[in-house]
Amino acid sequence: MELNKRTFDGIFLPIESVKDRILQTLWDWFSSTAEGCGVFRIDIFINIVYSYFPTIRLHSVRKVPPMDSLKLNFDGSSIGNPDPIEIGGLLRDHEGSTIFSYVGPCGNTTANQAEISSLLPGLKIIVSKGISGENLIEGDSFNVIKWCKQEQRMPWSLHVFRMKIIDLCSTPGLLISFSCLP
Repeated sequence: MELNKRTFDGIFLPIESVKDRILQTLWDWFSSTAEGCGVFRIDIFINIVYSYFPTIRLHSVRKVPPMDSLKLNFDGSSIGNPDPIEIGGLLRDHEGSTIFSYVGPCGNTTANQAEISSLLPGLKIIVSKGISGENLIEGDSFNVIKWCKQEQRMPWSLHVFRMKIIDLCSTPGLLISFSCLP
């Protein structure tokens, strides 16, 4: 909670500092595994930096929901496809204050199911709050956002999620806007 407060109260961390913290955390974890035994730290850092960090955006604009509305950011994570997944989300008000956050495991499944599974708890919370303004929902899954906007066909195996989303989004007085973060 304190980390979110610092982030949204305007304290800025240089990208190099964030990158160094991520690399150190990854090394701490990897060096404690059987696969990490005998591997040099510099080899891991070079592979990670050249594989992932060039795609980091240096600036991100935070869309603020209108007054008396909420914004949900959600994400699902899966290392393999299928593999164990983790889901999470953050619900904030128009001032950037955290209303609710959630995170946790969600079984073994595909990356697409991880993403769509991470949306449902936040959507249920928005509906339970009875917020009638335009609520913003942002995720990094192009597929899930397109499915929610009904701009793309969803795989048959995920239709149970589609029905839940349609049911929640059709709540009287509820307005929802979906957008994809690059």
